[in-house]
Amino acid sequence: MTVGLLAGLLAVGLALFPVPARAHHHRLQAGGFDGLVLALAPDPADPPTLYAGVFGQGVFKTTDGGETWTAASEGLPDLSVRALLADAARAGRVFAGTDAGIAVSTDGGRSWRSAGLPLRSVRVLVTAPAGTLYAGTEEGLYASDDAGGTWREENAGLTAKDLRTLARDPGTGMLYAGAFGGLFARAPRAVAWEPAAAGLPDLHVRALAVDSAGRLYAGTAGAGVFRSEDGGRSWQTASRGLAHPVVLTLLAGPRPGQVLAGTLGGLFGSSDGAGQWRYLGNRATFLSFTSIVRAADGEGTLYAASGGLILKSTDGGERWVDTSGTVRRNASGPAAEDARATPSP
Repeated sequence: MTVGLLAGLLAVGLALFPVPARAHHHRLQAGGFDGLVLALAPDPADPPTLYAGVFGQGVFKTTDGGETWTAASEGLPDLSVRALLADAARAGRVFAGTDAGIAVSTDGGRSWRSAGLPLRSVRVLVTAPAGTLYAGTEEGLYASDDAGGTWREENAGLTAKDLRTLARDPGTGMLYAGAFGGLFARAPRAVAWEPAAAGLPDLHVRALAVDSAGRLYAGTAGAGVFRSEDGGRSWQTASRGLAHPVVLTLLAGPRPGQVLAGTLGGLFGSSDGAGQWRYLGNRATFLSFTSIVRAADGEGTLYAASGGLILKSTDGGERWVDTSGTVRRNASGPAAEDARATPSP
């Protein structure tokens, strides 16, 4: 089995199934780390700054666009990081979602403290313009209006609560939640969620994205990508050219119809609203992609997590370079051993 394939299989195991919380030891390399990168968060106020969540090792940070990396996990209550969010409303504030709740840093990752939701595995974090922080967990959606000081449950209407992804349409304010067992939508002032999976053959929704034209994309755990033109009321298949049906992450581009899909079989791009996909990058080297983000530099810089690597593109995703320094190509330690014992999706 190739290293790339092993990394891909491990990534899916960790991304789709929770790993029991335990104390994880991490080995810091010279300027890098050793493990699976499950989360990336660009700093909205400082484009060269990027945070990386490495499962079992915590948070790492670069301030020079990936040239060098430093550990940024002092005080982090749990090292099993699955989600990261750099707050656009306050410089230096970063949230981390782990298998033991949420942690917050107010000094750019130099120190951390617990921010609630203990004993919950947090998979995804998003914010709304009013400042509300949403956390998608294995037990549903929680919201905070005071940066994690207090939380409230917002699960009315959710028939599947094992949330894997959240997306917000900036044009309409609609919030979408993808779960292992369903897809749901909620209007800005609504209290309850409504089902939004009519016509989807696979209800295990792993990734969501909304493009600048308001089209909604759903990446599934076994049936590829689907597109909705009406806010999730109906869906059509959108996987032509997509070589692998397991979609782990989606990113909509700044131009209408531009979207990237990270799968277990590589990274794919479309410029026509997922009408046709084509392979991006080096198929032999980079296999599974668990996160894709855009830097706030206005120049099309992208970062992607592939197994234990962090890749960088400065041309919108056409070409990628390894910017993870001495990051190892495969995972080791307790987290990886647990992943090998996890059932396949």
